Amino acid sequence: MKNKICDMCGNENTTTGKHCNSCYAYLRRHPEGAYDLPKPGEIKYAPNGDPICHICGQAHRKLGNHIRFKHQMSQIEYREKYKLYRNTRLSNYEYQEKMSKYNNKYRSVVVEQNLIKGGEKTRITPTRKFEVRRKYGKPIPEIFIKES
Repeated sequence: MKNKICDMCGNENTTTGKHCNSCYAYLRRHPEGAYDLPKPGEIKYAPNGDPICHICGQAHRKLGNHIRFKHQMSQIEYREKYKLYRNTRLSNYEYQEKMSKYNNKYRSVVVEQNLIKGGEKTRITPTRKFEVRRKYGKPIPEIFIKES
C-alpha cells in the first residue's frame, strides 16, 4: 500500500487520516491551523501565547526547537534572516515562567552537584574556554593572544 501525503506539511503520511502524526498533534493544540506569517522584524503570538514561525506560520510553545528540527536552522540564523533582536524570546511566556520557577527552586542542587565539584568551580571561564578551543583546533581570537 502506498503512503499518503500529509495535507498540511507535504511529508509522507503513515497514518490513515489526512495528516501525519506531527501535524495531527499540532492541529489538536491549534485547531485553526497555520497563522498568517509575521513580517520580518516583528514576532506575533497565537491566542494561547505561542510564538508564530516566520517560515510556515505554525505556532509552537518552544519555537527554537521547531526551527531546528523542522527547518534545519539555528536560532541565530533564524533571528538574522527575519531581523529579530538577539534577545527576542522564541518561547511561550508561561513556559518561560514555569522554567524560571523550576530553575530557582532547584538552583542550589544544580550548582552544588553540577557546577562545583570538589570545592572547585567548574563553569567555563575565559581560560577554560580557550583550552577547549585549542583542544578542538579552533583559532583563539588575536586580541586575547599575549605578545611576548
